[in-house]
Amino acid sequence: MEADQLKTKEQWLREELRSTRTIILNQMQWGITILAAVSLNLYYIRRDAKLNLVQHKVLLESDQLPFLRWMLGSIFLLIIASIFASATRRITLHHQAYRKQLYDMSPSYSGITETLPVATNRFLNKTPSLLFFAIPALDMFVWTLFYTGEKFQISFLIPW
Repeated sequence: MEADQLKTKEQWLREELRSTRTIILNQMQWGITILAAVSLNLYYIRRDAKLNLVQHKVLLESDQLPFLRWMLGSIFLLIIASIFASATRRITLHHQAYRKQLYDMSPSYSGITETLPVATNRFLNKTPSLLFFAIPALDMFVWTLFYTGEKFQISFLIPW
């Protein structure tokens, strides 16, 4: 009876580990896809906002979109990135808990000895969650390039 319970517990833990790995991968793919799509839409929204400001004579044709108007889109990207990062982090914590339970099972039914990876670099553990913030950081960096390019008379080929 106890061997059947060990077998069932080990099977369930291994199933949970497989499913959490799949969920993390899918969530990271969808998160980057959504962030890229929102960034693309922000390009058109910002272009139209600048054209509207130029038509209403608030901005000159050669002026850049004001920082606060640009940052509204960047903040939106940050919110989306933080949602995906926190959800990924939560699933990762579940995965680690299941992995630890499997490691703590002694004796295991299958006889496979589980080892926990040595935590030599804690930064790498957080890297998947931090990758979501690359797109908002790039968005802010682009505005900085436009702004400093204008100040230092470096021209960019994007016409807005």
